[in-house]
Amino acid sequence: MDKVKIVDKKTGATKEVKKSLASDYIGTGKFELYKEVKEEKKDFKFVVNKDDVKKDEK
Repeated sequence: MDKVKIVDKKTGATKEVKKSLASDYIGTGKFELYKEVKEEKKDFKFVVNKDDVKKDEK
């Protein structure tokens, strides 16, 4: 039993229904298929110049 997610256009609510029934919901014009948007992970790298770092003098 495959399921797909659909979104109510008016409220934005998501609903999970059987794949065979999804076309019936979309046919009413009130729903559309849910498209998942994956957020990209950003790796932040800090670069420090040697000139910027103060050396401790003893």
